[in-house]
Amino acid sequence: MERRSEIEHVDVVYSLLRSCNSLFLASCLVDLYASLSFPHSAHVIVSSFSRPNIYLFNRAIRTFSKIPPLCLESLRLYYHMVGSSIKFDNFTYPFLLNSCAALCDLSSGTEIHGRIVKNGFCSCIPVSNALIDMYGECKELGCARIVFDEMRQRDVVSYNALLGAHGRDGKDMLGAQMVFDGTPVRNVISWNALVVGDVNSGDLSSAGEIFDEMPDRNIVTLDNNASWIYEKWASGFG
Repeated sequence: MERRSEIEHVDVVYSLLRSCNSLFLASCLVDLYASLSFPHSAHVIVSSFSRPNIYLFNRAIRTFSKIPPLCLESLRLYYHMVGSSIKFDNFTYPFLLNSCAALCDLSSGTEIHGRIVKNGFCSCIPVSNALIDMYGECKELGCARIVFDEMRQRDVVSYNALLGAHGRDGKDMLGAQMVFDGTPVRNVISWNALVVGDVNSGDLSSAGEIFDEMPDRNIVTLDNNASWIYEKWASGFG
């Protein structure tokens, strides 16, 4: 019954959008439907314009990518739009890669990576950062490292993304330490990634020592594993 009501409601909204062609109204509705977990409705809104609109498309996939249960919808919308005349831009790919990372969808991530190379967006720092993060979430440290090494310019997010990839993998902490030492500007995320990596590698002693050296321990965002070792270290575990 709820599904039927949603479809009837969308039919009415679709007709209104066709008549007024308001991009602002469409974007607000996409946000609303996504927040209400009505992905079908959001898809209808995006496709209601006679010509595919990249702004509206990006708005939809960004909204989906921020809601974990709807990350798959951003990829479905992407594949639906691949065959259209729409041209993706540097805002499109980070949102899509965020969804791939959340889903650990390496297959879609590598396919999107191929399109990034083909369309010439490898030099865009946010796009490369999102690629590093996606490969890190999928435990493909080697691929994350290749993307990082091929970047002509990097920012603090680039280094933290690679450190995060090392941390989640937990297998090459010597390499992680080298990345950490070469990070121009370290922040709490940099330190936390190193600690989490040592925890995941089973080296609790090193994790505790690094935590003890952290300059901003009071504002660190703890993950479940890291918070456990922090408590152990604070209570005298060595």
